[in-house]
Amino acid sequence: MRDGESLRALLDCEHPLARLIARCGLERQESRGAHLRSDFPTLEARFDERHVVVAGDGASEVQTWR
Repeated sequence: MRDGESLRALLDCEHPLARLIARCGLERQESRGAHLRSDFPTLEARFDERHVVVAGDGASEVQTWR
């Protein structure tokens, strides 16, 4: 099973934190730190200082933090 498939499977998990981590991992199509993806194995410099932020209503956006 590829990493993207594993993350998509977690979207149905009963635990909210697991679902949140899966959503953010799917939006970030790269490997970074401890979050390694075999389907996107390289670090992408264009995502430096970029973070997936999820609001209380479930909406998400990518923000730049400096």
